[in-house]
Amino acid sequence: MKAVILSNIFILANQIAFNLKRKLDIESLVITNPLKREVKVSNLIPDDVSLVIFDLPSQEVKEILEDIKENKGARKIIVLGNDDSYKDVVEIVKMGVDKYIKKPFQDELLIRVVKELFSQQAPAMEKVDKGGFITFARKVGEVWVVTILGCLEEEVINRLESMKIDTNKVVLSLNGVSVGCLNVSELDKVIQFFRDRQIDVRYIVVREKIRGLLLERGIGEELIFTNEVLAIKSFS
Repeated sequence: MKAVILSNIFILANQIAFNLKRKLDIESLVITNPLKREVKVSNLIPDDVSLVIFDLPSQEVKEILEDIKENKGARKIIVLGNDDSYKDVVEIVKMGVDKYIKKPFQDELLIRVVKELFSQQAPAMEKVDKGGFITFARKVGEVWVVTILGCLEEEVINRLESMKIDTNKVVLSLNGVSVGCLNVSELDKVIQFFRDRQIDVRYIVVREKIRGLLLERGIGEELIFTNEVLAIKSFS
């Protein structure tokens, strides 16, 4: 896995990169003073990067998020910030940020957050690899977070049925679903699966095609989110 760290302070960014490599074997590209470069930040981030970490002032974070949002895809975004205003934090999170970590923080917190985002060794985690897709499920408080990666195809429903979901609150992340092998009939089955069980679902989607399919099937705009934080908060 590869990461990009955007920061104005090389020493701090290098420390983050060192910890990611040592604890998670993640290779990091450190880009300092990204807004002072002559090219758009989106052009500085390699296509094979799975994680982008921001350690920049809020205004710079917003400017760069606006630039890269179209190409976010399944990438995870973490912002390291010191905003005291809840409104400012929410504004940043709504721009497609997966996790906002308030500074100062212990190094282990960042490592734990990265693990959780990529479903590595997370508490109450289930993982299976079948027929071109992987599913993860973990419980966050009273909410089950279910993630589907790869192809949305046959056997997904069987996997959902095997999960011991003991709550009527579910966040379903489809960010990792490949549009190229998305079986629309299986998407219908997934939606119906939760409806039949009267489970309240929030959907995490960044791809416009999948978002459009959900809207066509009667999933309201208020139930579709771009990141896990806002999806979980919507239940409160």
